[in-house]
Order: sequence, then C-alpha cells, then structure tokens
Amino acid sequence: MSRFTRGARVLFAQERTTGRIGTIVDILPRPEVGEDFDRYRVEFSDGEIKTVSDLELAPAGTGPTSRSTEDIA
Repeated sequence: MSRFTRGARVLFAQERTTGRIGTIVDILPRPEVGEDFDRYRVEFSDGEIKTVSDLELAPAGTGPTSRSTEDIA
C-alpha cells in the first residue's frame, strides 16, 4: 500500500529550499521489484509537476495522507 493517496497535501524538501507544499496527483508503479519506496507525481501551486519518491516527502498536515483501514476492508 502506498504511503500517500491522490489528493494528499505533502511537503517536498529539497536541499536548497525550506520545502514546498504540493498535492499528490498520481501514484506511479514501482519501477523494479524489491524497491522499498513509491514514486508520486506532485503538483505545486505554481503549476509545476514533479516526479518524486516518498523518501522526499512528508505529510503537510492538511488533507488525507493515506487510506484508513476502514477504506481497505
């Protein structure tokens, strides 16, 4: 199960910035079996869309981050 869901607000931290808040617009399949991270397409308020791994993201504190166990059942 992915760490974040579509529509989740996330903080994207880069080395040269203090972080940007964006929205998950797509969850990409893992490129190879055995990789321990997911990849997401994140859209930012300026319209830029980046493909990033969940290792670069943190919950932004607004909106859902993942499905509850009730949604899965």
